[in-house]
Amino acid sequence: MSKCKTVRLGDYIEQIRGVSYKPENATDYEDETHKPILRAHNIQDSGLNYNNLIYVDTKNIKNFQYIKKGDIVVCASSGSKDLVGKAAQAGKDMKMAFGAFCKVVRPKKAIEYTYLKHYFSSPFYRHIISELSSGANINNLRNEHIDDLQIPLPPLPVQKKIADVLDHVSMLIEKRKEQVKKLDLLVKAQFVEMFGDPVMNPMGWDIKQLGEVLSSKASNGFFAKNEQYSNDGNSQVMWISDVVNRMYSNIDGLKRISVNEIDITKYSVSYGDILFCRSSLNVDGIGKASMVPKNVPTRTLFECHVIRTSLNLSICLPEFIQVLTTMSSFRNQIMMKAKTATMTTISQDGVVSNMIYLPPLSLQNRFAEIVKEIDKRNVVMQEGLTKLELTYKALMQEYFG
Repeated sequence: MSKCKTVRLGDYIEQIRGVSYKPENATDYEDETHKPILRAHNIQDSGLNYNNLIYVDTKNIKNFQYIKKGDIVVCASSGSKDLVGKAAQAGKDMKMAFGAFCKVVRPKKAIEYTYLKHYFSSPFYRHIISELSSGANINNLRNEHIDDLQIPLPPLPVQKKIADVLDHVSMLIEKRKEQVKKLDLLVKAQFVEMFGDPVMNPMGWDIKQLGEVLSSKASNGFFAKNEQYSNDGNSQVMWISDVVNRMYSNIDGLKRISVNEIDITKYSVSYGDILFCRSSLNVDGIGKASMVPKNVPTRTLFECHVIRTSLNLSICLPEFIQVLTTMSSFRNQIMMKAKTATMTTISQDGVVSNMIYLPPLSLQNRFAEIVKEIDKRNVVMQEGLTKLELTYKALMQEYFG
C-alpha cells in the first residue's frame, strides 16, 4: 500500500445534507407522507440500527433523498467528539432518509463502496475527523473536512480484494462477539434455574438489603489529577472502563500512579469486592458492577467514579452478587435511585439500599463453580476476539495508514 496513489476523497464522492424538520411535526408511525428518518444515535460501531425511528412529513421538503446501497451515513454535528464523524454504511437501498445532524457520503466513481466503508471505520479517519471537527460547544463536520481527506486508492480490483479481506475478519469478529454474548446468557440462565426469578422469589429465599451482606461500609474511590499518573507508579488504578460491562474487573494494563501507604490501605481492592459505576455520561452505565478477581495484584486501587462494596464472604459470594446485579430486578432499583444532571450519578446508599434475595452459601458455591467453568471458556473466546481485533487493526494500518 505504500506504493499506492493517494487521492483527494472529494473527487470521488458526493456529500448530501440531512433533512431539517420540526420535531413537533414528527410522528412515531409511517403513512403516505411521513417517512422514516435515521438520526445520529442510529449510527453504531456495528453498523446502522433502526431503533427509535421517527417519521417526518416529506411533502414540503426540497431535494428529499432516500438512502442508497453503499451510502456512508455520517454524524455531522454533535456535542460529543466521540460521536461526530462516526459513520456506518447502508448495505441496501432503503425508503429512509437521514436527519439534519447527519450527512451521506455517496461514492460516484472509481471507488469500491465496501472499501470506502472500511476507510470510514479506520482509526486514521476517526483521528483526523475528531481533530478537524472540534468546536467550543458543538463539534461540526463541514463538507471540506471530508472532501480534503487524502485516501489511498489502488485499482478497483485491488480495492475489492482489500474489502473482502477486511469483511472476512470483521465477520469473524462479530461471530466471536456473539459467542461471548451466548456465554453471558448461559450464566444468567443457570442463575435463574438454580435460584429462581429474583422478583418472584419462588424458592422463598431471605430478602435483605445489599448493605446487610457487606463486611464494611461502601466507599468511593481514589482521586488524582491526570497529570499525576505515570508509567513508573508504585500502584495501579481501576477506572470505570475497567468495571462496566464485565463480570470480572479488568486488571490488565491499568494506569499507574505513586501513592502513599495510607492510600494503599484505604483504596486497595481484593477478592470479595464488588465495584459499581458511581457516575457516567451514559445513563445505561450507572450502577453496573463487576467483581474483583482472585488474582488481582497487590496495590491495585479503585478510582473515585467507582463505589466499592466489600462482601461478607461467610454469607454471600461475589459470583452470585455480580450476576444478580445484572438482572432487571436490580437494574430497575438502580435506575430509580440514579440522578441525572450533567452526568448520571448514584450514591452509596442508592447502591447498598437495593433489595436482594440470599440463597444458602452452599448453593452459591455450586453456582460459583459453574461460573468458573463458563469463565474458562469465556477467557478462550476473549483471547480469540482480541487476536482478531488486533489483526483487523494491523490490516487497517497497512491499508489506510
